Amino acid sequence: MARKSYSATAPGSLMLLGEHAVLAGKSALVCAVNKRMRITLTPNTSQIVTINDTKLGSMQLDLANLQIQAPFQFVISAILIFKPRLQTGFNLDIDADFSSVMGLGSSAAVTAVTIAVLAQWLDAAPLLAEKIFLLARNAILAVQKLGSGADLAASVYGGVINYSSAQPKIIPLSVIPDLTAVYCGYKTPTVEVIALVNSAKQQQPQIYAAIFQAMQICVQQACVAIASSDWVALGEIFMRHNGLQNALGTSNLLLDTLSRQLSAQPGIYGAKISGSGLGDCVIGLGTLNSTVFPLDTVQQQHGVLQIPITIDPRGLTYADE
Repeated sequence: MARKSYSATAPGSLMLLGEHAVLAGKSALVCAVNKRMRITLTPNTSQIVTINDTKLGSMQLDLANLQIQAPFQFVISAILIFKPRLQTGFNLDIDADFSSVMGLGSSAAVTAVTIAVLAQWLDAAPLLAEKIFLLARNAILAVQKLGSGADLAASVYGGVINYSSAQPKIIPLSVIPDLTAVYCGYKTPTVEVIALVNSAKQQQPQIYAAIFQAMQICVQQACVAIASSDWVALGEIFMRHNGLQNALGTSNLLLDTLSRQLSAQPGIYGAKISGSGLGDCVIGLGTLNSTVFPLDTVQQQHGVLQIPITIDPRGLTYADE
């Protein structure tokens, strides 16, 4: 007997090291966090696909005329991969523990989970994690034309990962101390930041190549520090890497201030920008003892917000697991 519904969940993610350099063939460190994306697929007998998201609203689509459109571009791109096999419509109910503007890898998480529930329905069995990753990466690239897949790897596999997009190569690492995440209050779309960095790179290719190589060294040193549980050294690597992100042009006064303030707090080994930059989150290695961001009314007016997170060792899972 066919099941009435199919459910799966995947974690959001934070980039630890290697932002932008990973797009140039270097390695990056990324981790899954305990803010999760959940989707339930319920088949219907119509030719209509209904998407209901608790944060983004609803949309109905004709199965015969599926087109990628906001705000569900990544969900629809994932559906299109299976379109030749779809005989009837279905409902997708989406709920997330985090907003899509917080820089926690919502696009990767929602794409992975959409792929997972569609495959579980159509194949009557879960796909292997590797297959979900490859299909979801194709769906993401169909939307934004670029992307390393690092955040996707964290959503699919969980934990802390040393990631390279070349093959791709995914190496699980030991658990690190929990992180402190501070959202700066806004997000600049990743594709826009990448375009800015690429434009600057074209003007100074040798300088940017040197920055990316220095980021690669930070990743290599971080793997050694993690293996030996040397959190002081890892915190120092965070701060050196933050300087490299500044050199790329992906920081600003607010992010600089938050990084500096966070790194100065007791319990924090070091702090840096997480993700593409010019928005999103600043992360600190460690947990705050008592301080809570925002620290002042100006930061409060900017929308600065401390996000309670822990590293999630679980990747994509199904409701019956």
